[in-house]
Amino acid sequence: MNKKIKAAAFLAALIMLVSVFAACGKKPAPAEPTAEPTEAVTEAPTAAPTEEPTEEPTEVPTEEPTEEIDRFAELTPGEEARFDIDGDGLADVILFTAEEQEYDTAYTISIRLGNGVEYHRDFSGACYYGVAFVTDCDPGDERCEVLVCIGSESSDYDTVALRVNADRTKVEEFEKGGSSIYDIEPLDEHGMLMFLRTDLLGTTEVLGYYTVTDEGFKPVSEEFNFVSDWLEPRKVTVEFKAHLIDENGERGDEVTVLPGDTVKPLFSDLETWVKAALSDGTVVVIDFEYVNTDTEYGYYIGGVNQDDLMEIPYAD
Repeated sequence: MNKKIKAAAFLAALIMLVSVFAACGKKPAPAEPTAEPTEAVTEAPTAAPTEEPTEEPTEVPTEEPTEEIDRFAELTPGEEARFDIDGDGLADVILFTAEEQEYDTAYTISIRLGNGVEYHRDFSGACYYGVAFVTDCDPGDERCEVLVCIGSESSDYDTVALRVNADRTKVEEFEKGGSSIYDIEPLDEHGMLMFLRTDLLGTTEVLGYYTVTDEGFKPVSEEFNFVSDWLEPRKVTVEFKAHLIDENGERGDEVTVLPGDTVKPLFSDLETWVKAALSDGTVVVIDFEYVNTDTEYGYYIGGVNQDDLMEIPYAD
């Protein structure tokens, strides 16, 4: 009996031993592949800003900003002004001065362009009034004008326009003798309103619009208005011919202006005709011709000098 038990125990142990060896020799089934664990993706550390963020550095301008021109800018004597008057993007420096003398005032105007070109002019000799402006007579040409108006003895005025030439190598000047600036308006409205001195029907002033081009002063007005506030009617001494104005404002029938009547000028083109009011308010057109020869000088109506037809006052 004991032998049977021992044999059975031996057999059981043998079976267990075989099972263990069999298990050790068998390869396990491959497991599902898994990604190797990685750390969470993070951005590279950045240094904390030490001050508020700033824009990219820009060049510091060497010139002060130029002033803008709306209608016109009047220059203050003794103060530099900066405008881009030649359209090259650089600031141009303009200086207008007024120095009191014993009996009058000396005026100067100086311009220094951004490219180095310079201009200077003195106005002296019985000057008692001076004013200077920067304006833009023609916005399409990228250039501005400097206007200087000087008044001298005998109530004479002269206006000078300074304008940079097209290639920006020179400041050119144009003069309008016997004229002064009254007002300046944008060109698309009218232009530069100026007082003009004339001896037509006596020494007086008319108002007309002008602009400035490369050729100088150019009239914009088709007719000029006489400044009539202090204008006295002219007394006719010898009859002459004129034309009525019809209902359409056109030249009408011919009439004779008789001695004893008066003529007060209203409008003129300053070249060939003048519209005037007679003593009864009738408006007529008087044709005239300006003559300047060795033997004759002045304004002629029907071939006769105006001085021989009317009592006409002139300035001293």
